[in-house]
Amino acid sequence: MRTLKRHLGFTLIELLVVIAIITILASILFPVFGRAREKARQTACASNLRQIGTAIAIYAQDSDGHLPPFAAGYPPYDFWWEVTAPYTTSHQILICPSQEDPQPAVRYGANVYHVFMDLTAGALTTMSLSGFSRTAEVVALADSTNRNALGVPTFAPGFAIYCPYHSSAPPFGMAYYGVSPRHNEGANALFLDGHVKWFKGDKFIPFENDRYHPVDLWGHWDR
Repeated sequence: MRTLKRHLGFTLIELLVVIAIITILASILFPVFGRAREKARQTACASNLRQIGTAIAIYAQDSDGHLPPFAAGYPPYDFWWEVTAPYTTSHQILICPSQEDPQPAVRYGANVYHVFMDLTAGALTTMSLSGFSRTAEVVALADSTNRNALGVPTFAPGFAIYCPYHSSAPPFGMAYYGVSPRHNEGANALFLDGHVKWFKGDKFIPFENDRYHPVDLWGHWDR
């Protein structure tokens, strides 16, 4: 009697089908995993900003309601994060887990023209928190970068963001006026009242007739 031999294993076609299925699943799942990982970093970044916001608020309490200056003293200046350092627990909160470069170690930019200096009184004059009528709507700090629109490092300090209404084009060729949309094409922003919110990167770019836009994140017109 003839016996039938049972073939174990896969044929070449079956293997190719399995590989194709795995490739398709990987192409679907890898971006999902990447976004989930970035979401976790975004959450850690938001926690950093909240802690910095607490330090700024305590500094203001100890300084008759005045916010820290962008730069204090004489060259070499003490910048805003150095002035508030005694009110923070660790320098690590100044480092965003998604920042492009390990150096410089500060990648949160100060709203330099409207929050951390009073341009009407002098470049190194500090602002009073009581002078703002919309603390829940004006950005104090946001994820920042020193890279231009092509991703090339510039001479920008990297720890400042620049109100777009002060110049006809982004300084140093930066696409979002110093804001870095590194968290799923958006950036975390700390507001003057201490809360943190995520925005798409283009939210920081002015629109035509933006003076009449209901939201002025920079505090350019309404204080």
